[in-house]
Amino acid sequence: PAHRPAGYEAFATFHPTFLYEMTWNLGLAAFLVWLGHHRRIRPPGLFALYVTGYSAFRIFEESLRVDPAHHIVGQRLNFWVAWALTLAGAAWFIASQRRTAKRRGRTGKRAGTLLAIGWATMVLAGCAAGARPAQAAGLDSKQPARSRAATLVGPAQPGSRSRSRSSRRRALPVRVLGISPTKTTRRGAL
Repeated sequence: PAHRPAGYEAFATFHPTFLYEMTWNLGLAAFLVWLGHHRRIRPPGLFALYVTGYSAFRIFEESLRVDPAHHIVGQRLNFWVAWALTLAGAAWFIASQRRTAKRRGRTGKRAGTLLAIGWATMVLAGCAAGARPAQAAGLDSKQPARSRAATLVGPAQPGSRSRSRSSRRRALPVRVLGISPTKTTRRGAL
């Protein structure tokens, strides 16, 4: 009784919402795999359907939860975020399936906009955490950025080399193409 939410001290059992969510996610994933094999769905249609399906289930799940949360217009904040993502995912799926081959090359701006909207939604949904991430991790904001990163990541492994971002970026296409830096080409070693 000591660890039960306020107002629910008399209740001994609650809905296992994590079990419901896990079961739904496995079923949704199986359905999307089946759908991907049996229907011609243009990318990123399956991901849009996952966003729609997961968010639609969260609408139901949020009505069962009793843990404390921020409320807007009588409903939990996560309820409204799930509604917004359900509608956005459904619209994204419909738009991605109606797109013609001619317009496929122009999706860069639209994808960036959707990414920005998704990021902003996540930031707003996570704003109820209370402490800032640096404070929650025990980091001092006056500490230089490099030492803050070292605190989060940990010390370098013995014998490992630290490379700058630009050298990692240059090495990426070599690894992606499967070409070993020791192999030679017509122009010589890579």
